[in-house]
Amino acid sequence: MLNLSDALKLYDLIGQYLPDIISDDPLDYIDDILSNMELDNNNDDYTKIVQLLSGKSLDDLLVMSGDEIISLVLLGLIENKVTNLRAFCENMNYG
Repeated sequence: MLNLSDALKLYDLIGQYLPDIISDDPLDYIDDILSNMELDNNNDDYTKIVQLLSGKSLDDLLVMSGDEIISLVLLGLIENKVTNLRAFCENMNYG
């Protein structure tokens, strides 16, 4: 689970990609986030998100398979309750 500082960093990275409507299924919500990122073609943000969620270095990620990386992202976003991230940050008047 991310600490507060890292959760705010995560919001800084993905806030613009968060869907306005929260799906009942967290996986659908995460799929929407990743689709929005893909449309923006922002690989740098994606890499930073993976590093933040996993605690792994870029060198570590470069030797992992795409499936392993996607698993890190999915599990990290679910574990850190990404569906609540916008409301949490707004309640704190952050961003």
